[in-house]
Amino acid sequence: DSSIVVRGSIEARGTEGAPIEFAAVIPAQTGAAGWNEVLIEDAESAEFVRCRFVDAQQAVHAHRTPLTVEECRFEGNGIALRFTGGPVVIRRSRFVANGTAVRYWESNPTVVANEFEGNATGVFVREGSARSVVTGNNFISSADYHIKLGESQAADVDARDNWWGTQRREEIERLIFDRQDA
Repeated sequence: DSSIVVRGSIEARGTEGAPIEFAAVIPAQTGAAGWNEVLIEDAESAEFVRCRFVDAQQAVHAHRTPLTVEECRFEGNGIALRFTGGPVVIRRSRFVANGTAVRYWESNPTVVANEFEGNATGVFVREGSARSVVTGNNFISSADYHIKLGESQAADVDARDNWWGTQRREEIERLIFDRQDA
């Protein structure tokens, strides 16, 4: 249950050849989380660029904090990114084999140019998110949904110009949970 708690600000900037890695020293057993989270609450800012997050319960968990995630890789986490508030920008990152890649409520993030592959759910939008932009992403092989709107989420999500892993309309509709499914 190891965690990093941030209440001031955090700037984690790796390089292409040497990303900053957030992972347990001793790898978890198959299917178990090796560590808990980077918890960011009411912080001035949080920026993760070229970082790698592996085998966490909730890799990045942010509340009421300006958050930027760019060119990062999230792999094998229960939840890769979980947040409320913001502003939040997630771009050019890769989410592979997570339970839920991105989960948020009461936030209006920009989620652009990312790759989502083999997650149970790619993006889970909960209540109170009025102006979400999820565009220009590649969604491949989600076990449950590429995008899931919570039953209390009233506003639409701008999800134009994504690749859904197929061109078949019925398959795309099956992989998006919205009020037509509720």
